[in-house]
Amino acid sequence: MNTYTYTIMVVKENGNYRALCPALPGCAAYGNTREEALQNIEISVLYRLELIKKKGEPIPEDKDWM
Repeated sequence: MNTYTYTIMVVKENGNYRALCPALPGCAAYGNTREEALQNIEISVLYRLELIKKKGEPIPEDKDWM
């Protein structure tokens, strides 16, 4: 099993939180708290990586986003 590390950005919007993974376009998750959004983005990232692997596409590398 491979280990991947990705930058996650969390943004507060209208009292809720949105978490994004810039290296995986369209990969986002929401939560009522920051912690919930982070838990949800972890699931979203894992699902996205599984789909990428099934399609035989290369796994994207994280980038320096700052």
